[in-house]
Amino acid sequence: LDRHGDVFFRYVELELPDVLCLQETKISVAKLEAIQKAMEKRLPVPYHFVWNCSTERLGYSGTAILSRQEPESVVKADFDEHEGRLTSIDLGDCYVV
Repeated sequence: LDRHGDVFFRYVELELPDVLCLQETKISVAKLEAIQKAMEKRLPVPYHFVWNCSTERLGYSGTAILSRQEPESVVKADFDEHEGRLTSIDLGDCYVV
């Protein structure tokens, strides 16, 4: 979001997506809270955040799902790599993977 943050937030403001999936977030767990707070301030509507960060390589890979509806359940999975590449949420009437 450092380089293209304005484009991202403009897109969200124009489209107001119910669900937004992000990949290659490259956010470490240590920086997660500050980044989420900064995003919450700029987003035009409230979102629920689900982050899955790489735990072995800091600042590497990672995924996130932002949804306007609170997920009923969350599944974070990896394939022995601990890179935060798979995140799934249950929204009741649909699943987002």
